[in-house]
Amino acid sequence: MTLLNQTETADPLREPQLAFKSFWVLFSVGLLYVSFGVCFGLLEYGVPPILMSRGVDLASMGWVIALYIPFGLTFLWAPLIDAKPLPWLSYRIGWIALSQCVSSALLVMIALGDGYSAQVLFGLGLAVCFAVATMDLALDALAVDIIGPQYRAMAAGLKVAALAFGGLLGGGVLVGSFDRLGWSGTFLLTAGLPLLTLLPVLALTRADQPRSLTRVRPGILVTFRRAGAL
Repeated sequence: MTLLNQTETADPLREPQLAFKSFWVLFSVGLLYVSFGVCFGLLEYGVPPILMSRGVDLASMGWVIALYIPFGLTFLWAPLIDAKPLPWLSYRIGWIALSQCVSSALLVMIALGDGYSAQVLFGLGLAVCFAVATMDLALDALAVDIIGPQYRAMAAGLKVAALAFGGLLGGGVLVGSFDRLGWSGTFLLTAGLPLLTLLPVLALTRADQPRSLTRVRPGILVTFRRAGAL
């Protein structure tokens, strides 16, 4: 049963409750996408100018593109996220919470590592990208499971808008404020966002349940064997 079961809308007394649930689901999911957009925007648009301002030569920054690798390889561990719920919170939100906490902790390490070598900073940045990409996997699955069909088009548009807004904050506002905030201030501010945006979605744990306890074990090969997949 999804959170927005259409059969419940037949009772007029339930309509305000369902409207509030719908708003809360979209609000919670949207905030997490904003958090994702901020981290991605800071890495995509912020890291190169920040490094250049610190004297790093443009020609030596080709490694920055490697930070995007986790986002292109999420299909490799998507079956694990789908098949193995963690022993806390709920089916999808457990993974979301873990990923947000890990990315926040890593960003704090980056904030405190002003003097770290480029290799260490790259390793920390790559780990942040793995955590953020994993959160995005679990969040997409959560959205599909608990958002009713009548709201999915709205949710898809919300995701695009939230990612764009987050990218504006991370790649625009934070970069523009770098001289005032400094290295530590910029990354500490970014580190607080995953934790703050995690709080609303914690209220959805009761709605976050697997659709069926007997469903086929997820996997890449299973996906390709489905009719019409190829």
